[in-house]
This record gives sequence, structure tokens and C-alpha cells, in this order.
Amino acid sequence: MFNVILSDIAPATTGRKDVDAARSYELCSMALDISEKYLKKGGHFVCKIFQGNDFDNFQKKVKAKFRESKNFKPTSCRKNSKEIYIIAKFKH
Repeated sequence: MFNVILSDIAPATTGRKDVDAARSYELCSMALDISEKYLKKGGHFVCKIFQGNDFDNFQKKVKAKFRESKNFKPTSCRKNSKEIYIIAKFKH
């Protein structure tokens, strides 16, 4: 069991933002599933995701499993980048 699960996975990009976001969502969903199995109660989850049609749905799934969830976009990211991190604390 782990205290933190960090997913910085990104799909091989195609240049189509909708496809890339959908692939990112799938990878993040897999990481969230892994956190269900291997994250200690009270643990934390950090995941990089590309914002797209499924972003709100993924955010709701994270919020249902953790007491606190915030979005973070590093200053090093380009302003037009769809890449964002979800930081979730304190697994129920």
C-alpha cells in the first residue's frame, strides 16, 4: 500500500485535441483505479490530464473518492496547453 500515487502519464499525441484528451482521460481513469487498490486510507493522488469533454466527469470521480481536490497548472506550461494536474488529498 502506498501513501501517494502520482500519474504523470501522457498519451502519444495525435495533434487532435479531442482524441488526445480522450486518451488522457482513459489513462487517468486507469491510474485512479490503481489508486483504489493500492492507496492507503488517507493517501494522496496526483494526476496529469488533458482538459477535454471528459474532464468534468473525471474531476467528479476524483472528488467522490477524496476529501479535497484542486487543479494546478504549472507556470512552465504554455498558456494554450490543455495539460493540468489534479491534486487530491486524503483518501476516504
